[in-house]
Amino acid sequence: MLRTPQAPSTALHRAAAAARVDLVHRLGRGGQGQVWCVRRRADGRLQALKVLPRHSQRQRARFAREAEAAAAALGPHLVGARGSLEGRGWGALVLPHVPGVSLALLVALHRSTPPDAVLATVALGVLEALDELHARGWQHRDVAPHNVVVTPSGDVRLIDFGAAVRLGARGPAVGRAEFMAPEQKAGAPASAAADVFSVGRMLLALKPSNLALVSLAKSLAQPEPMLRPSLRDAANTLREHAAEPAELGSLVGPWVPTLTPRRAAGVPSRPRAPEHRAALRPRWSWAVAAGLCVASSVSQWV
Repeated sequence: MLRTPQAPSTALHRAAAAARVDLVHRLGRGGQGQVWCVRRRADGRLQALKVLPRHSQRQRARFAREAEAAAAALGPHLVGARGSLEGRGWGALVLPHVPGVSLALLVALHRSTPPDAVLATVALGVLEALDELHARGWQHRDVAPHNVVVTPSGDVRLIDFGAAVRLGARGPAVGRAEFMAPEQKAGAPASAAADVFSVGRMLLALKPSNLALVSLAKSLAQPEPMLRPSLRDAANTLREHAAEPAELGSLVGPWVPTLTPRRAAGVPSRPRAPEHRAALRPRWSWAVAAGLCVASSVSQWV
């Protein structure tokens, strides 16, 4: 007899009960699952709960890989999982509460390219996050503006490890094509150099005017991996041009208290990025929202 898969809402509520949290509001939904802002019953603190399907063997393997990568991704610049739960047909990741907005949304909100010093600060934060992740033996494989979060304090955090694989392993060519390294598209074993390429392409998409930053971005995005500078050499160059975290945070702070869920009365639809910035247009997906919910049950559009 065929078994009917659990309804997503049933899986969600079972995951929430297992995690001992109450649902506050949904942060996002995608083809692979959904993320909710939740409140811990023990102390009332906010967290995020990412619920994924586990019906097929492929889904179970994917969840196991993401859970392992997210568990390893705990560091100053990473938003990894604090725990994972599994039930019949579902798996869930418990993520920390991180107030902030995605880099894609930040650009769209300001409708202009941030100052070069701010771009350098963001790129430096992403490289530091990747250094932490690579040291734990993983490649992110989906470094893009929608997976970079900037907080009001000026911290830069890397989120969403659904595409991550262990360094040296092979995996499907997933992620946004415009930021993906050629060797990753070709199915080569996972490498730190492929993530470095993505940082270069992301920096080029942000269109810095500083010639030193443009030159660095182009060198990071070299098609041949051996021609790319090392992550740490690139980070040292960026430090020479980076702004103070407070300057970056000042661009985010004004938006955090005012961005509320789309269902709230009087809130306009998501802001539109200029057409020429299509590569940076924010995507309404659980991936961006994965670690994000704000105090007083306010969430960001990310």
